[in-house]
Amino acid sequence: YWFYGLIILLITITLFIYIRWREQKLQKEKAHLEQVVKERTAEVVAQKEEIQHQKEEITDSITYARRIQRAVLPGVEILQENTADSFILFKPRDIVSGDFYWIGKNENNLIVTAADCTGHGVPGALMSVIGLEILNKAINEENIEDPSKILAVLNKALEKTFNRQKNIGTIIRDGMDIGLCVVDK
Repeated sequence: YWFYGLIILLITITLFIYIRWREQKLQKEKAHLEQVVKERTAEVVAQKEEIQHQKEEITDSITYARRIQRAVLPGVEILQENTADSFILFKPRDIVSGDFYWIGKNENNLIVTAADCTGHGVPGALMSVIGLEILNKAINEENIEDPSKILAVLNKALEKTFNRQKNIGTIIRDGMDIGLCVVDK
């Protein structure tokens, strides 16, 4: 009996030691995994903060671009001085817009333009600024009054601007839909 008792005692002690050793090993693994989770969580939080910071910088930059775009757009005063009950409805989908309007006058004519450039947001806004500059040059500097000639100058200038990209292997197929009206006062 003493031999069976000794064997049972040894088996019990061995099982107890094995169970304690296994518990300690599992606790160490648990502590290690908790540390890894804390490190990764801190990493994710840092990345989230960096992304948030970058988003704020991009949004601030685009908001500033809106200020520039609005400064380039003509005021409604010319339209209101020359037409009764006039207004401009300009509601960009994004912060900046691919749509634009242009209003100008010379001695005899009031020239009104509304355009929708390819793309929305920043690409459309770049197109609108290019279109506004070309219209300003054609109408104010070159004194072109004929709508077809103004549109031809605009088309040629846009082609010239974007065909420069052929040299680097990129063909740009951007443009704009435009309505241009010349009113003889």
